[in-house]
Amino acid sequence: RESSDMMYCSDPLVMQAIEFMRKNLCRNFNMELIAEHLGISKRKLERKFAQAVNSSPRQYLIQLRIQHARTLMQLKPKQTNEDIARECGFRTMPPFYSAFQHLTGTTPAAFRAQSKREPDRS
Repeated sequence: RESSDMMYCSDPLVMQAIEFMRKNLCRNFNMELIAEHLGISKRKLERKFAQAVNSSPRQYLIQLRIQHARTLMQLKPKQTNEDIARECGFRTMPPFYSAFQHLTGTTPAAFRAQSKREPDRS
């Protein structure tokens, strides 16, 4: 449900930005780089995101990264939270833990424990 909502929007520039984000999840980049990649200003990128997906590009990127982290935790249960955070583009742990808990309502450890109990969970 959440993942399908994050896959489509009607604005082609926003879709290009989302595709850039998906392809570069593990890299450290800022919104200026995305705007430059699209040939628009950062402000225009922000406005287009607000109109198309009711989110800032930065918040959308964080949601993509946490969504990817959840998937990795289920697919690679032996991988550490630190490795998963890095693989999802977080340079340090505090922002990862904070974003994870804010977006999922649980900690990474609690999510992993729940995933072990519910292996079929999507």
